[in-house]
Amino acid sequence: MPISILKKVFRINQRDDVPHRIYGTVVAQARNSALYTDFSIADTAMGRYDMLALHVFLFNRRLKLAENGDKDQASALSQKVFDLFLADIERGLRDLGFADTTVHKRKKRLAHSYYALINEFDKSLGIGKVGTMTTSIAKRYFDKETDNEQKQSAMDLEAYMFQVARFLATQSSQAILRGKLNWPLIVKQSVGKVRDD
Repeated sequence: MPISILKKVFRINQRDDVPHRIYGTVVAQARNSALYTDFSIADTAMGRYDMLALHVFLFNRRLKLAENGDKDQASALSQKVFDLFLADIERGLRDLGFADTTVHKRKKRLAHSYYALINEFDKSLGIGKVGTMTTSIAKRYFDKETDNEQKQSAMDLEAYMFQVARFLATQSSQAILRGKLNWPLIVKQSVGKVRDD
């Protein structure tokens, strides 16, 4: 095989490796134990899905803000990472023992849940006003807690979401498109305590 063809093959493989590297960082952040110990996310299959979906959303939201010259590449990378996310969901459902006949329906339901997440949080993150997502976050992630616990947990997670959105915005689109993506340390910020009246 001529060297020029080999170079072309390796270049394509290297480029295609970018979505996997990026998705790997998304999964690592979503599986960070602090989310489950400090932020009260349920350490269950559904809780882990919720955190993975949230971080895929935050990443894809960052790509939507790419500069004009990078928009096409950013859109393509966003789609590839989302495809890996969907494949991961299917694999997870099969690992949990769901039959082939139900995997597609459950995968579709989880994908709809992801799109609902975008509708709930994208605009509020764009506005940048803390407190606009608290009720939605409480219902989505903390519905089994008491009212005050729900609100406190939701406030903490909302502060984290804003922190991640700001942190990702500081990274250049070009670096991300080359497969370099960093996430912030997961530290619960002080957002005050809900009063127990």
